[in-house]
Amino acid sequence: MLAPTFLLKTLTALGLLCALAGCLSTQQSPQVRSLLKGLESPEANIREESLTRLTELGHQGIAPLEKALAHKNPEIRSSAAYGLLRLAPIAEAAIDGLLRALEDPNEEVRTVALEALGRMGAPAYPLLLETLLSPSELQRENAGKALAASIDSWDRDDMFQLVEAFAQRPESGARQRLEGVWREGESKVSQLALRLLSEAALDSPAMIESLTITLQTGRGWDIAYALKALTLIGPRAQGALPAIEPLMQEDSRHVRIPAAEAVTALGDDERGLVVLDRDLGSHNVHVRTRAIGSLKNLGKKARFAAAALIRVAVNRDEKQDLRFYSLLTLAQSGLKESTDRTPLLKLAADPEAQRNLRELSLFILGRDAEGSPAFSALLNRLVTATNPELKAAATCALVMLGRQDKPLDALESVLRDGEGLSYYMAARILGEMGPAAARSVPALVSALDEGELPVTTAAAAEALRKIQVP
Repeated sequence: MLAPTFLLKTLTALGLLCALAGCLSTQQSPQVRSLLKGLESPEANIREESLTRLTELGHQGIAPLEKALAHKNPEIRSSAAYGLLRLAPIAEAAIDGLLRALEDPNEEVRTVALEALGRMGAPAYPLLLETLLSPSELQRENAGKALAASIDSWDRDDMFQLVEAFAQRPESGARQRLEGVWREGESKVSQLALRLLSEAALDSPAMIESLTITLQTGRGWDIAYALKALTLIGPRAQGALPAIEPLMQEDSRHVRIPAAEAVTALGDDERGLVVLDRDLGSHNVHVRTRAIGSLKNLGKKARFAAAALIRVAVNRDEKQDLRFYSLLTLAQSGLKESTDRTPLLKLAADPEAQRNLRELSLFILGRDAEGSPAFSALLNRLVTATNPELKAAATCALVMLGRQDKPLDALESVLRDGEGLSYYMAARILGEMGPAAARSVPALVSALDEGELPVTTAAAAEALRKIQVP
């Protein structure tokens, strides 16, 4: 992400934005007109505050910013692109303008527009795919970069349906043109095109049959790729289960663990999760890492392996990143009712444990509505603590437990004053509140800029999508 100082840099010259109001529609609210006028101020802090407040208007600020992308002054276009970057999760209406900006002669405008489209997520994917086949080499390159950077975070069903609809249209010539991108594009974009080509026909019976044959006759990475493809298809490929299940006994983690993930994704939760649960206890760190990755991919189904994930998380001899990702997986999946919460409670209370592990433990227990006296006592102690991160995590847990009289005030305070994982927690809770948290949109927009972890900015973006309804 571009540094906040970029905003000041683009607004330093007096009068750079003086023509901005004139290039926009006259059908604007008095508030928007006032903010646009503020962009003409000779005072740098007023210009910065005006653009910040314009983006914090949410949907009301999108149209003027998109129109400003066409302004003749490149500094104004850059500022407009930066504003849309902040609003990207709810800026679907500005997709066309941002796509045109991918061919802007100013590199800074192209860079910011590219990041905005990547941050926008699913709404931008159809047009980015179209742009991947544009006659313009510059647009193809930038669209490919945006897609390649975000494809691993796509919702599987949405990705499958999108790629299928796109690449199977005979009138578009998409398949032939994608093959050209695959052969001629730079490495990352070429790999993206190959993945799109391979996944376009996943759902067809012929493709499932072909993948099943690969499991039976292929070797090495061919089998691993076929397992990944069948995982993407999910329950529609249940006929392949007899061919997948024996692979869960393979010695190679590159086959065994993807096979267990595929079996779980296809609907046989118990058998696949038994393998992943067992591999979490492996002496090989690479096996444990791969198993955690597969459980994270499985979303809420990972809660059935909660006990094993907790064992990894509380193990002081385990690598810190594996402890963290075990807890992050549980933060996304939740816990089974029968899961013993005591180890998590001890971790949350351990003053010698890493702060991020304690924060995530508090979030998991709070989200799980843990109401034990020991947990309540811990929260009461931490909410008045001097450590701001633990105080913020305890505040989030109290909100989830319904013990904050003014929950939106409390969560906005976390977004304003917290850092690190506290942003993630507050954003997750606000997203679950949906439109009822509409007043918190400005705080979430700010969190997108200030969050340092990818998981934090992703949570803030998702919350904005759930809250902000045009």
